Amino acid sequence: MDVGVYLPQVGFAWDDYRARVVACDREGIESIWLMDHLYPPGMPNVPSFEAWTAATALAAITERIRIGHLVLAHAFRHPALLAKMAITLDHVSGGRLNLGIGSGSYPDEFRQLGLPHGSAATRAAELDEALAILKRCFVEPTVALTGTHYRLDGLPSLPRPVQSPHPPIRLHEA
Repeated sequence: MDVGVYLPQVGFAWDDYRARVVACDREGIESIWLMDHLYPPGMPNVPSFEAWTAATALAAITERIRIGHLVLAHAFRHPALLAKMAITLDHVSGGRLNLGIGSGSYPDEFRQLGLPHGSAATRAAELDEALAILKRCFVEPTVALTGTHYRLDGLPSLPRPVQSPHPPIRLHEA
């Protein structure tokens, strides 16, 4: 049985958080999962670390544990940028990235960031287009796309991810 641990990077000093993740790696836990919020929903005064930076730092200091996010809000990062970030983390980790992505579930955070948080249908359509871009950036050397929500004009996308054809993608719609 594979056991994963949701270990949000919230309320810990970095050294304490890092020690917990290293212990999970050492004890044979299959995966750890971080949160993708700038602060814990409803708890703006609790310190927390940014998800992608934390995951990259953890990948560099662990050996076998898979690292993922529950769940990346697609609107926080342009999908082509997210693809490049994912490819980089896949290389840093030696192919241990799990890519969890969703439509974004906390409207207050979007408002505070100045980002639109449209209807569930709009966010689902944006997420669908973002997934198409991600997958194309993982396998195509250049990507051109004129979508409803995103546009790419011959964007180069190299290197390929370590995991073929790409890291596992776990879709979560809010």
